[in-house]
Amino acid sequence: MALMAATLLILVGPVGSVSGEAYEPMGTEDSEIIPSQVELQLMAKINEARKNPLQTVAGLGLDPQTVLQQRPELKEILINGLPPLEINENLYTAAEMHTRDMLAQHYYSSTSADGRTVSDRMIESGYMPTACGENLGMLAFIHFLPPEKAVALIFENMLRDELSPDQKRPVNILNPNFKDIGVYLGTGSWVLESTKYNVYLASCDFGNDGVTYSDQVLIALINQARHNPVKIAEALGMDKGKLFENRLDLVSVLSHGLSPVTLNHGLYNAARGHVRDMLEKGYVSHISPDGKTPEDRLAEQDYEAITCGEAIGSVISGSIDISHIALEMLFEKQFHAEFTHNSIKDLVILNPDYNEIGVGFQSKKTVNAGSAAEENNSIVVFDLANRIIEKPCFFGVVYRDIDSDGNYGPGEGIANIKVQIVDELKTIVNEMETDLSGSFYAEIEPDCYTARVICHDTAYEKKFEINELNRFIEMQVQ
Repeated sequence: MALMAATLLILVGPVGSVSGEAYEPMGTEDSEIIPSQVELQLMAKINEARKNPLQTVAGLGLDPQTVLQQRPELKEILINGLPPLEINENLYTAAEMHTRDMLAQHYYSSTSADGRTVSDRMIESGYMPTACGENLGMLAFIHFLPPEKAVALIFENMLRDELSPDQKRPVNILNPNFKDIGVYLGTGSWVLESTKYNVYLASCDFGNDGVTYSDQVLIALINQARHNPVKIAEALGMDKGKLFENRLDLVSVLSHGLSPVTLNHGLYNAARGHVRDMLEKGYVSHISPDGKTPEDRLAEQDYEAITCGEAIGSVISGSIDISHIALEMLFEKQFHAEFTHNSIKDLVILNPDYNEIGVGFQSKKTVNAGSAAEENNSIVVFDLANRIIEKPCFFGVVYRDIDSDGNYGPGEGIANIKVQIVDELKTIVNEMETDLSGSFYAEIEPDCYTARVICHDTAYEKKFEINELNRFIEMQVQ
């Protein structure tokens, strides 16, 4: 999913002071994967904005409370912040090539002069994005302007543009789906309104070549539902008594829950590819136009399943422009749909036979042919399957119950929290950090353990036992 934003900032000096000097891009071919000091400065400003959004907003002279009111869909991110982005050499190369191309051919757009998109350029650089976006910034001037000052102005304009209440594009700097970044700043000359200026031109490429935040959240929601389906059913307004009365075949599932499913990258790639195909070709079906079935798509990923199942959900709305809401709606629709199946064998997310999962979620803006209004088309594919696993796995979430419903939900997971797994001898046998969704998981030998996290100087612990099945751990913190 490509998210594009462009910011043009022009500073005009005294008339008659046009410099005839032609500038070249600041990097060289020999240092194309070594960011300059000013590029590192721009990346540092972006990461500081992710770490302390409201503090950064205040530093720009904006009122934090006003921004919170104007952009409610960003509330959790603005308050809690996001993990920093990591420099990626391939994204740096993609950003450099695009900046050089714009300076050479004198255009200013995230779409190249030859029609290539942000994702096209990333793939050419060797980066395979599951989510991507780009911010552009250009500053035109006549007298000399230090690059450090130019970077500060370009960053300020980018962030102001993202936070504008009139902004309809998804954000990039404050986007939880991204984990990598490449920034390239070049200089050259530009003719604007018949006047020649010197310019600084920056390309900031954002990407994720792993599991996206949205997909991580959906996997956590599914595992929470498998762990305690009755609790989730009641939270969604379903009648517990009628569930047990109408579905005697599900009594065991409802009473005891199910072990969690773990991510498999073959299933993930199959689900992600099918979502992309449906959005590009405008259909919603388990069978693609070329006749491929879910089994065919798994076979293309060399995934040998004992059994498998697929669920598809879609939401089309002119009002839903908040991914958290779309994620909740798609999950809730699928959870309700599970109880419409006639047989337990037809279940997908609550099927007791499955132990692995792949999820693909993506949105695309489309235009309604009848009204010409812009709509948001969100589609999710759940691919679940059963394979023989060599070692059981524990899957958990660390979250803050913001809406006080007693359950984990989108936007409530806490990222980058250290999780320690301690055995009965108080020895640390495993240590990891939560991902963007607040999730953590790892394989482990069957035994009794304690999961321990420290959040805001408070320690939280939960004892659990691993047998031959996977285990789900829920850790709510304050």
